[in-house]
Amino acid sequence: MLELRRLRGDMVIRLATTRLKERVRAGDRETGHCYDPRVLTREDVPGSSRHGDSAAGLGPRQLVMRTVRRCGLLTLDGHALMDRSVLPSAVYGRRPARSQAAALDSAVAERLLEPALGSRDAWGQPHFPPRDGQRTIPLIGYRPARPRVIRPWGGGEAGCEGLRGAQFVAGHLRRLRPGCLPSDVQRAAFREHCRRLGKADGWELPYGYTFVTEHTRGR
Repeated sequence: MLELRRLRGDMVIRLATTRLKERVRAGDRETGHCYDPRVLTREDVPGSSRHGDSAAGLGPRQLVMRTVRRCGLLTLDGHALMDRSVLPSAVYGRRPARSQAAALDSAVAERLLEPALGSRDAWGQPHFPPRDGQRTIPLIGYRPARPRVIRPWGGGEAGCEGLRGAQFVAGHLRRLRPGCLPSDVQRAAFREHCRRLGKADGWELPYGYTFVTEHTRGR
């Protein structure tokens, strides 16, 4: 996010960015400034760099990720969703060979992308979330993970004096007092935590526990 200013009568244009309170990692990129997540979803795909953009030489996993992020329905938070049935033709621009389609199916089965449900209207346009009265269709989606970048002891980076002595605490369960219940916010935070970890044995809080989200403590 770039902000440009020019004072009245001045010939100089001043350019600045807005710093985030905490640094985050968006995909393979670490940033400490405001940005548009939709831009990163579209641009930071496999095969794209500052030196060029091409799908040549990419394997099935990378092709699937590239196609969903480039061609999927895009939300404000950078979440991209695509009609599962059109993925093979979208990847190759044509109906792929049986071996190519099988390789794409294997890549999707690796759960690099998350399944979802959408709908299709009478003109063939997909929608998410599904709309009433329309036929539901399976979607696959890319949801960018943006974990905070924690430097518990300052990290030796200029301007990090405020983090010295801080300690990173990972997300964890905490036993509640008898009769107490976790809030809906903590239930949702635990489900998101389980989703990021790929936890396979249930995403609901155990009885008698709440979830403490990751945080820093100290001065």
